[in-house]
Amino acid sequence: MIKIKGILTDGQLNKLDKLTFYKEERLLLDKIRTWTKRTRLFIEINFFAGILMVLGTFIALVVTSRFSNVSEKYITYFFMFLSFFAVTELFLVYMKKVRSVNFYHRMMTDLYDHLLKFILDNYRLSLAELIPNFPNVKEISEDMGKAGLSSANYYDAMGVLGGIILGGLSLFLYYFVSGDVVYLRLSFITFLILGSFGLFLYLGKKFSQARQVYRVEADKFDQAFKDSEPLLVRTQIDYETSNYERYLEKVVTNTDHVNLVSEVNVALLPIFLLFLPYALNIKEGVLSYILIGLFVSGKLFGRSLIISQKADLDIAEVRQREVSDLLDLILSINSELTPAKYEEIKEKYIKGKSGNLLIHSILNEIGKKGGEGVSIKNLEYVSGRTGQKRIIKTNDLLIPSGKVSFLIGDSGIGKSIFGRLLTLRYADFSADFIGINDSDFRTFPNLEESHRHLHFSGLRNVSTSYRNAISVYIKNYWVECLFINRVENHNGELDKLRTHFIKNSDYYGGTILPLFNKYHDILISGEYPEDQNKNNSHYYYLGQLFKYMHTDNLFTELVNKCRREFGEIKFKIMLADLLRGEYFAFNHLLSYIPEASLYFMDAVLSEPPISQGQRRRILYALDVFMKGKVFVVDEPFSNLDVGTSLNIFEDLIHYAKTYNAVVLVLDQKIFKEVYEKFKSEFGLILSFKSNEAGLYNIVPMENLNFAV
Repeated sequence: MIKIKGILTDGQLNKLDKLTFYKEERLLLDKIRTWTKRTRLFIEINFFAGILMVLGTFIALVVTSRFSNVSEKYITYFFMFLSFFAVTELFLVYMKKVRSVNFYHRMMTDLYDHLLKFILDNYRLSLAELIPNFPNVKEISEDMGKAGLSSANYYDAMGVLGGIILGGLSLFLYYFVSGDVVYLRLSFITFLILGSFGLFLYLGKKFSQARQVYRVEADKFDQAFKDSEPLLVRTQIDYETSNYERYLEKVVTNTDHVNLVSEVNVALLPIFLLFLPYALNIKEGVLSYILIGLFVSGKLFGRSLIISQKADLDIAEVRQREVSDLLDLILSINSELTPAKYEEIKEKYIKGKSGNLLIHSILNEIGKKGGEGVSIKNLEYVSGRTGQKRIIKTNDLLIPSGKVSFLIGDSGIGKSIFGRLLTLRYADFSADFIGINDSDFRTFPNLEESHRHLHFSGLRNVSTSYRNAISVYIKNYWVECLFINRVENHNGELDKLRTHFIKNSDYYGGTILPLFNKYHDILISGEYPEDQNKNNSHYYYLGQLFKYMHTDNLFTELVNKCRREFGEIKFKIMLADLLRGEYFAFNHLLSYIPEASLYFMDAVLSEPPISQGQRRRILYALDVFMKGKVFVVDEPFSNLDVGTSLNIFEDLIHYAKTYNAVVLVLDQKIFKEVYEKFKSEFGLILSFKSNEAGLYNIVPMENLNFAV
């Protein structure tokens, strides 16, 4: 079969497969893989079907214009076959465009960027040292999606071109067999127009090359502006000495040449076909010359968009190489732990241990309420580059469950590295044991399963709001999410709850407040029935109502839908859960950001008015709701006052006790007030003991120094 350009290759899909391990990523990849293979198959089938269809039509034109003495019966059979083949080709075109290419185009445009973003976020730390500017995954996705449609049309045109070449060669061969000069002339006309189209393609190739170079120059300007965005002054763009205008002129010139060849063909070919036979006194076969000439010209130059389609494929090829090189880089670095690397580590660990040490399943151990905590024996990890290497090491540690432990150290000393090792984010470490009781973390069924239980909470890219994130917890993780547990056990004072909604009538005026009169028994007396059989459907709609609490029309539509589907009694239960959830969610946010208003609930975390420090705190506020056995928190008290730090520490204590979890805080300081108030809730307080050889040993802290 032929190699289809512009469509993801099996090699790149396999690389993506090695780097995806979360369920959502695999789902995206499986969908993209399915439609990629289907699209490639139908493009290949249509390519060969197009060749045969054009060749058949070509022969049919010659037959109808030249063989007047052929039996009508044979001509009828021939056209019946050709008609059947034409219908079959139409069906294949439908399957290609509607049932494969359009799906692929949408998948790539809408989902491929999310898949790449997931992967880059997973391996951002390693790549940050090597790539100054991360690729724009949205642009890559759009270029690849556009290339899917262009690839289908491009190979259609190539099929037409192949059919006409075969038709011209057939005429030339038939001339040798029959000696009829008409077929030589028909062949000459065919190849003359093919030559003109070849010039058209050559100029198109020049256009495509010029366009790629021009885009590079345009991207330089774009990058220069981006580089200056965080500065107080703007970068001066040296337009005068750049190559931008020179390459732009090449693009425009080649475009003009392409258009000129196309227009000359359209304008002069009919005149050539009509009058040249008479000028040369060629009477025989005039109809054949006209039919074949117009057919060949119309088929070829009717595909004039092949120029821009080929340019799209060239861009997609560049994009594929960029992504492929990036994936190769990730696979070669091995700083972060990939699914494939985890399987290697797991296999190596199991081979080195006797069977009786692996009797107890790690999942069973995690499910137990008891357990002393996480045991770490002879852990060693080498970080940094040549000349800057340091060895992170610990000999024998037991970080207790149900308590909040600390690792204290200066910025850049290796706290985050240790946190990522403990939660299986980094590869290439050695350890005799790292796990719970007798079960090592290297015996999870797979890496995704380990990350469900071992959480690392730190600053990361987020492009949604606090409200939207909580709604996902409610809808999808209500069984294991601490948010639902805390809301349903939250017995806040009814007066405060009612006052909250009435006081903030400007915010709730179009959603909750209109329901006050109808459901006054809930909102005034606090009397409502409980339902012990809440299911997925209940929490799905509860999450949707929570999400659209500040979107009047959508909220009203959802309320009406819930009342129809659940009935009044169950809707009252849902409404009561919604009110308590809304009240609790806002007060939980206030405990992390005392200055927050209700509008902070809806603000996108990566945009104003949310500051970088506030975003960090909101992420911690979200992370404490997800169940886990190990919860490592990276600098949660950075730039916070004592009051807010106390609130956060209370949440960490609640997390540790609720899940009997190991909670480890990575920070540069401990507030004296926090320590004195919750001294009994502290586990280990660790620090680094270093030497000149670059060894950083993690040991219990000898002298506790409090933040000033």
